[in-house]
Order: sequence, then C-alpha cells, then structure tokens
Amino acid sequence: MCRHGRRPHTPAADLTLRLRLQGILGWIAYLGAANAGIPLSHVVSSAGWNGFFTTLLGACGVALLLLSTVANAQSYNQRVAARAASA
Repeated sequence: MCRHGRRPHTPAADLTLRLRLQGILGWIAYLGAANAGIPLSHVVSSAGWNGFFTTLLGACGVALLLLSTVANAQSYNQRVAARAASA
C-alpha cells in the first residue's frame, strides 16, 4: 500500500483487467453471433433450404445495391490530391 491507501500501479494488474475485459467482450461477441442465426433458422424451418438460399441471395443483392452507391467515391487522399491539382 502506498500512503494514499491505493494499490500501486502494476503491469500484472493491467494484464488481469485486460484479460477480464476480453473475456466479457468475447462472450458478448459470441452471443451476438449466435443470435444472428436465429432469423435464418426460422427461414429454414418455415421455407426449407431453398428459402434459406433464396434469402441469402436476396441479402447479397441488397448488399450489392447499397455498395453500388459508393462505387465511385473518392478517398480523403484522392480528394486532397484533386484539390491540390486544381489549385
């Protein structure tokens, strides 16, 4: 103990805290991934495997449509270079 009544800072305490946080965050990530499959399991139980693959193809189509909106977007560096070239 130091004179302020707190424990001194040690790297081992930091490591223990980081491992605990990684364990907690790992469980949160695991539960999120496990719950992400629930809607697809309902699709399989109601529409079968053909419905599952149709749903996945539809999701891919939606993703392609959303990504197509930013297909020609320039990065920050490209915009800066274009501004410098035009100035």
